[in-house]
Amino acid sequence: MKPKKEPNGLVMGHFVTAEVFWWKPWTWSSAAILYRTASYTHVDFLMPAGYVYPDHHPLAGKPIPAGSLVGSRSDFITPLDGGPTILPGVRVRPPSYEHWSAERVLSKVVPKAVEREVYTAVLSQLGKPYDAGGIVSFITGRYPRNFNWQDENKWFCDELFVWACVNGGAGPMPPLDPTRIDPGGAALWAGGAGFA
Repeated sequence: MKPKKEPNGLVMGHFVTAEVFWWKPWTWSSAAILYRTASYTHVDFLMPAGYVYPDHHPLAGKPIPAGSLVGSRSDFITPLDGGPTILPGVRVRPPSYEHWSAERVLSKVVPKAVEREVYTAVLSQLGKPYDAGGIVSFITGRYPRNFNWQDENKWFCDELFVWACVNGGAGPMPPLDPTRIDPGGAALWAGGAGFA
């Protein structure tokens, strides 16, 4: 008798372009994007059904709604639906927490175990602060000698996306210096890693 094949999983990145940067309060993220002129301005993970908040989170064990977005932002977000303000850093955000002028979901079919590893990796980082120093280095091109883009103490969106995908087995280590990846570069990396 053949062993039962585990169903495939899906890893999804939600790449967006902010509708208007000019009237929004200035943030490190917007400065980096305006400087780098990327095609996308942000990336989050799009959460499938079946995941719960990890043990270290105040909502431990409660389900994360399917379609929620998980990523790192530098700004306080007041969701469009009027929900409570969401702090900067790595957080779960509602699917339409902001108006986007462009949205694209890149997904990759992977073994279910890889899906679990990727989403477990990203959820393990909930509550971590935004990597403002990494963004400053990204903007200026000057990195401290001990700079580590995989520092699990703080993240900006692209670092978190690539790190979780690589650590979970959904893609290879980027061939270029990962510190130079902006959201557009992360989308290119994801395309090269089999996301479509």
